Amino acid sequence: HKGTVEKVGLKSTTLKALTSERIIIGNSDLLKSRIRNYSTFKERFGTLSFYIHPRTPIHQLRQIPQMIQVAVNNIEPAEVINIYFKDIENYAFVFELAFKCVNASYKEFLQTKQEILYKVIETFNKENVVMAFPLQKFVAEVQDNDNRGCSKTSSFYSRALIERPLSLSKSQRNPKNPHILGDL
Repeated sequence: HKGTVEKVGLKSTTLKALTSERIIIGNSDLLKSRIRNYSTFKERFGTLSFYIHPRTPIHQLRQIPQMIQVAVNNIEPAEVINIYFKDIENYAFVFELAFKCVNASYKEFLQTKQEILYKVIETFNKENVVMAFPLQKFVAEVQDNDNRGCSKTSSFYSRALIERPLSLSKSQRNPKNPHILGDL
C-alpha cells in the first residue's frame, strides 16, 4: 500500500492513500512487511520519454534536446540531469529527459512532472515538432452504397500519426477493400 501515515495505534496503523482512501493495517502485518519512507527524500528523480514522428528531418531532431532543456529551465524545483536521443522504434524516434526535484514532496514532484509535460508540448507545438503515437486498431462501420442498405464493419490499422480525419469517402477508399482508407 502507498500512502501517508495518519495514525499509529497500539494494534493498527491508518494510512491515507494517494486516492484519499483510508487503509487500516494491523501492526503485526506492518512488522512483517518492507516499509519505504519517501518523506525523507531530499531529491526525487524522474524520466520522461518523448516519441517524435519518424518523418522529422535530422536538423530538427538535433534541436530537440535543446528545445526540451529550454522548456524545463524555468520550472522549479526541476533540474535537468540529461536529455538524449534514446532509441529508434518502429513508429518513432525516442528522446528521454532525466530530471530531479530537490526538496519536493511527492505531490510537488507530480505537479512538476505535469508542468514539464505541458511546457515541452507547448514548445514542440511552437517549433512544429510532431509527436508520434503507437499504432492503434480502429473499427469503422461504413454504410454500403450498393442499394442493399447493409452496414459492414472493417478493421484497419492507423499510422503512427493520423494526418486526416477518419471519414471514408469514395476517393479515400482502398480499391482492394473499399472499407479501408487507401494508404493505410
